[in-house]
Amino acid sequence: MNMIIIKETETKDLDFLCDLWNNGEVMKWVGFPQGLGKHREEMNPWFDAISRSDCAKHYSIYIDSQFCGETFYRIKDDIAYVDIKLDPKFQGKAFH
Repeated sequence: MNMIIIKETETKDLDFLCDLWNNGEVMKWVGFPQGLGKHREEMNPWFDAISRSDCAKHYSIYIDSQFCGETFYRIKDDIAYVDIKLDPKFQGKAFH
C-alpha cells in the first residue's frame, strides 16, 4: 500500500520543485509548454515570499518517499486560487 504524503514545502524540496516547473509536459497546462526555465537559485526569493505569506501556502506531494508534485493555494481579493501539478510518471495513476 502506497502512502500519499502532503506536507508544507521546505527548502529541501526546492530542487524537486524546480525540476517540476521546468518540465514542459507538466507546465503546458498552465501556458508554458517549454517549462519555466528556472534555475534553483531563482527559487529562493519565491519560497521566502510564500513562507512569509498569510494568504498563501505551498505543499509538496510525495508517494511514500518519492516526490511526485505540488499543490498551492492563495487567497487574493476574496478569491481562492488552487493549483496542483504532478510529475508525468504519477499522472493518471491510482494508488492504494
